[in-house]
Amino acid sequence: MNFGFIIACDAFSPSDATGIYTIVESTFFGVTGETREVIGGPYDDGTLVLADNQIAIIGAEWNIDGGDSLIFKITGNGLVTDFDEEGEGLSIPASAGVLPEDAFHLIEKGIVLPCVNKIDLNYNIYPYTGNEHKFVLERN
Repeated sequence: MNFGFIIACDAFSPSDATGIYTIVESTFFGVTGETREVIGGPYDDGTLVLADNQIAIIGAEWNIDGGDSLIFKITGNGLVTDFDEEGEGLSIPASAGVLPEDAFHLIEKGIVLPCVNKIDLNYNIYPYTGNEHKFVLERN
Protein backbone atom coordinates (compact mmCIF):
# COMPACT_ATOMS: atom_id res chain seq x y z
CA MET A 1 0.00 0.00 0.00
CA ASN A 2 1.08 3.55 -0.69
CA PHE A 3 -0.18 6.52 1.24
CA GLY A 4 0.19 10.12 0.10
CA PHE A 5 0.47 12.84 2.69
CA ILE A 6 1.08 16.55 2.94
CA ILE A 7 3.36 18.24 5.44
CA ALA A 8 2.10 21.68 6.38
CA CYS A 9 4.36 24.16 8.14
CA ASP A 10 3.02 27.09 10.07
CA ALA A 11 3.30 30.36 8.13
CA PHE A 12 6.92 31.49 7.90
CA SER A 13 9.11 34.04 6.18
CA PRO A 14 11.81 33.14 3.62
CA SER A 15 14.50 34.09 6.14
CA ASP A 16 13.38 31.06 8.21
CA ALA A 17 14.70 28.83 5.41
CA THR A 18 18.21 30.34 5.51
CA GLY A 19 21.05 27.90 6.15
CA ILE A 20 23.39 25.30 4.70
CA TYR A 21 21.67 22.47 2.84
CA THR A 22 22.92 19.18 1.42
CA ILE A 23 21.74 18.04 -2.01
CA VAL A 24 20.01 14.69 -1.45
CA GLU A 25 18.46 14.24 -4.91
CA SER A 26 19.50 15.62 -8.26
CA THR A 27 18.17 13.55 -11.12
CA PHE A 28 19.53 15.68 -13.97
CA PHE A 29 23.14 16.36 -12.97
CA GLY A 30 23.44 13.54 -10.42
CA VAL A 31 25.11 15.87 -7.92
CA THR A 32 24.40 14.65 -4.39
CA GLY A 33 26.20 15.13 -1.10
CA GLU A 34 27.34 18.65 -2.03
CA THR A 35 26.23 21.58 0.09
CA ARG A 36 24.57 24.84 -0.95
CA GLU A 37 23.89 27.99 0.99
CA VAL A 38 20.26 29.09 0.98
CA ILE A 39 19.46 32.73 1.68
CA GLY A 40 15.97 34.00 2.40
CA GLY A 41 14.82 37.55 1.89
CA PRO A 42 14.75 40.31 2.64
CA TYR A 43 18.46 40.41 1.89
CA ASP A 44 20.89 42.86 0.32
CA ASP A 45 24.66 42.47 0.45
CA GLY A 46 25.29 44.84 -2.45
CA THR A 47 25.61 41.93 -4.90
CA LEU A 48 22.59 39.77 -4.17
CA VAL A 49 19.28 41.50 -3.49
CA LEU A 50 16.22 39.51 -2.41
CA ALA A 51 12.71 40.79 -1.74
CA ASP A 52 10.93 39.68 1.41
CA ASN A 53 9.25 36.80 -0.47
CA GLN A 54 12.33 35.43 -2.28
CA ILE A 55 14.84 32.65 -1.67
CA ALA A 56 18.21 32.09 -3.36
CA ILE A 57 20.05 28.78 -3.65
CA ILE A 58 23.67 29.89 -4.09
CA GLY A 59 25.35 27.83 -6.79
CA ALA A 60 22.04 26.32 -7.91
CA GLU A 61 21.99 22.62 -8.76
CA TRP A 62 25.20 22.43 -10.72
CA ASN A 63 27.75 24.86 -9.29
CA ILE A 64 29.58 25.79 -12.50
CA ASP A 65 31.63 28.87 -13.36
CA GLY A 66 29.33 31.31 -15.10
CA GLY A 67 26.19 29.75 -13.61
CA ASP A 68 23.84 31.82 -11.47
CA SER A 69 22.16 31.25 -8.16
CA LEU A 70 18.62 29.92 -8.35
CA ILE A 71 16.23 32.66 -7.17
CA PHE A 72 12.50 32.19 -6.73
CA LYS A 73 9.47 33.54 -4.84
CA ILE A 74 7.44 31.61 -2.29
CA THR A 75 4.14 32.04 -0.48
CA GLY A 76 3.85 32.19 3.32
CA ASN A 77 3.33 28.42 3.39
CA GLY A 78 6.27 27.61 1.11
CA LEU A 79 4.78 27.07 -2.33
CA VAL A 80 6.99 28.27 -5.17
CA THR A 81 4.98 30.83 -7.14
CA ASP A 82 7.31 32.86 -9.33
CA PHE A 83 10.89 33.25 -10.43
CA ASP A 84 13.36 36.05 -10.98
CA GLU A 85 13.09 38.19 -14.10
CA GLU A 86 16.42 37.02 -15.47
CA GLY A 87 15.20 33.57 -16.45
CA GLU A 88 15.17 31.88 -13.04
CA GLY A 89 18.95 31.51 -12.89
CA LEU A 90 21.40 30.52 -15.58
CA SER A 91 22.20 26.88 -14.93
CA ILE A 92 24.58 26.03 -17.77
CA PRO A 93 26.46 28.74 -19.66
CA ALA A 94 27.32 27.95 -23.28
CA SER A 95 30.96 28.66 -22.38
CA ALA A 96 30.97 25.43 -20.33
CA GLY A 97 30.89 23.51 -23.62
CA VAL A 98 28.04 21.24 -22.49
CA LEU A 99 25.20 22.79 -24.50
CA PRO A 100 25.25 25.00 -27.61
CA GLU A 101 23.50 27.90 -25.84
CA ASP A 102 22.87 29.22 -22.35
CA ALA A 103 20.32 27.09 -20.48
CA PHE A 104 18.05 28.37 -17.70
CA HIS A 105 16.22 26.79 -14.77
CA LEU A 106 12.45 26.64 -15.28
CA ILE A 107 10.83 25.47 -12.05
CA GLU A 108 7.56 23.68 -12.74
CA LYS A 109 6.61 23.11 -9.12
CA GLY A 110 8.25 23.30 -5.76
CA ILE A 111 7.88 23.71 -2.04
CA VAL A 112 10.07 25.06 0.75
CA LEU A 113 9.49 23.50 4.17
CA PRO A 114 11.77 24.96 6.86
CA CYS A 115 9.81 23.11 9.59
CA VAL A 116 11.20 19.82 8.24
CA ASN A 117 14.41 21.36 6.79
CA LYS A 118 13.61 20.54 3.18
CA ILE A 119 13.41 22.21 -0.24
CA ASP A 120 11.83 20.09 -2.98
CA LEU A 121 11.84 21.38 -6.58
CA ASN A 122 10.92 19.94 -9.98
CA TYR A 123 12.23 21.76 -13.02
CA ASN A 124 13.31 21.64 -16.65
CA ILE A 125 16.28 23.19 -18.36
CA TYR A 126 15.15 25.72 -20.99
CA PRO A 127 14.87 25.35 -23.93
CA TYR A 128 15.03 21.58 -23.53
CA THR A 129 11.51 21.06 -22.19
CA GLY A 130 10.05 17.66 -21.49
CA ASN A 131 12.94 16.87 -19.17
CA GLU A 132 11.48 17.50 -15.73
CA HIS A 133 13.74 16.43 -12.89
CA LYS A 134 14.04 16.60 -9.12
CA PHE A 135 16.29 18.83 -7.06
CA VAL A 136 15.90 18.16 -3.33
CA LEU A 137 17.91 19.69 -0.49
CA GLU A 138 17.90 19.05 3.26
CA ARG A 139 19.15 21.56 5.81
CA ASN A 140 22.14 20.43 7.86
